[in-house]
Amino acid sequence: MPDHTDEQVARYLPTPQDGPGWWTRFQAALGHLVTGKLSLDDLWLLVVPLGMIMLLGLEQIRPHDFWWHLRSGQIIVENGSLLRADLFSFTRYGSSYTTQYWLAEVVLYLLYRLGGLPLVIFCHAILIACGYVLVEAASLRLAGGDVRAAALATVAAMALGMMNWTVRPQSFSFLLFGVLVWILETHRARGGRVIWAVVPLFALWSNMHAVYAFGIALLAVYVLSHLFADYVQHRSLGQQTRPLLGAGVASLFALSLNPGGLRAIAAYLSSLLQSSVVQNSIIEWQPLSIRETDGQVFVVTVVLFLLLAFHRRVSLPLYLVAGMLLLGILSLYTRRVSPWFGMAAAPAFALVLATPANWFYQKTPFRSGGGSRLFNYLFVGALTLLLVARLPWLRPYLPLPPEKRSYIAGTETPVQAAVALCRLGPGLRPFNNMVYGSYLIWACPEVPVFIDPRVELYPDRIWYDYFLVGSGQFGWEKVLAGYGVNAIIVDKVEQGILIAAVRASGNWQLIYEDDHTALYHLP
Repeated sequence: MPDHTDEQVARYLPTPQDGPGWWTRFQAALGHLVTGKLSLDDLWLLVVPLGMIMLLGLEQIRPHDFWWHLRSGQIIVENGSLLRADLFSFTRYGSSYTTQYWLAEVVLYLLYRLGGLPLVIFCHAILIACGYVLVEAASLRLAGGDVRAAALATVAAMALGMMNWTVRPQSFSFLLFGVLVWILETHRARGGRVIWAVVPLFALWSNMHAVYAFGIALLAVYVLSHLFADYVQHRSLGQQTRPLLGAGVASLFALSLNPGGLRAIAAYLSSLLQSSVVQNSIIEWQPLSIRETDGQVFVVTVVLFLLLAFHRRVSLPLYLVAGMLLLGILSLYTRRVSPWFGMAAAPAFALVLATPANWFYQKTPFRSGGGSRLFNYLFVGALTLLLVARLPWLRPYLPLPPEKRSYIAGTETPVQAAVALCRLGPGLRPFNNMVYGSYLIWACPEVPVFIDPRVELYPDRIWYDYFLVGSGQFGWEKVLAGYGVNAIIVDKVEQGILIAAVRASGNWQLIYEDDHTALYHLP
């Protein structure tokens, strides 16, 4: 089948410059909503932001990477200075430790102080929704204004990222990565000075969350693709390439605008990449697997994209092809990259969906059109009602199971056990479940933890001791004695063998127990 010619593409698919911007299209949708002209195209545009906020309104706080960040933010705000050493554990107390998340921690704590967990959850939903709206805006531009294609591509990106939507500093990276995707696509379509917006973006990002590493990789791919195009066409640096190269270099320097500078960034990333525990034992750092839901979604999305791109003979911008290859390969190495692959690939997916198939080339490509206005208004009304009903402040009044009405994931968070632990008084050195460590740092700050989710802080020897004791292996009591441990607070399912060993030992007194957690004390 012959490739599309420029004239053919121009007939059926508007160029990105001719397509309306997302904000212009959104304003039109709001106008249609008010004037009684709401169309099916308007629904496609609105379903992403409304659907995202509705989905995330019932999010619960999981303990892994939230509570210890909240405590750090509190200390920074109250002391007016950053944490330079570990204050939360007795195994690494005083060790040099500068978190890359300090600004996100401060924002989370201020939100918590202002409006509690409901406000934190609501802002979390807004952050992620806005990130995907910006991805939809970039997709809409590349798809020439095809709203349906942009919305479907964004939904595919959402499916690739939804396993990572837990409340934690990473929420900010969804917004910032969305901003990056929008900047790159806007610059590709229009050129101009918009590319310089990446410099303050990375200056902010380097103080928020470490996903900036994948963002700077995507920017590097974008810069290199322009340099490659200049080389292939035997031309000197073009009018767009020179400022683009300058913005790229300036972004690298912008990353150093954090308390630790580039050295701290390099040390942090190196500690994660070199840790065998991170690679082998932390689930979200392991490769995608077809046996897991996120791996299945990744495979289905990539295969569908490749089939459509092949049959529709789509010519994709070089930076999108290279960026998808880079982030796709990294996703196979570690599932943490999958959300960013989805967000970066969404504009390409939208272009593929918007491009007419060869066998229908003589026809105008399908457009979603107006649809039934009555259905459109009923749909928006129902979606809006669901969104309002799912606002975090209304959760305690919804007809939900008791465990779902809570803002805290109770099956994973030792709320009552932490109260019992605090009552044991000073001088405690507990061996704790790693996930519990995050909540204990917040709920019982006077008791230092054995370990917590700050994986890079603890050397491999401590992790090996943690796994040895947690699985109740031979010599577990001797290991605990070496650390001066006099309490044990663990998950009854994950560390059931240890609990059996504790009971068999006879040296430990049961202080508290519920369906999920057991707390023992050494008299």
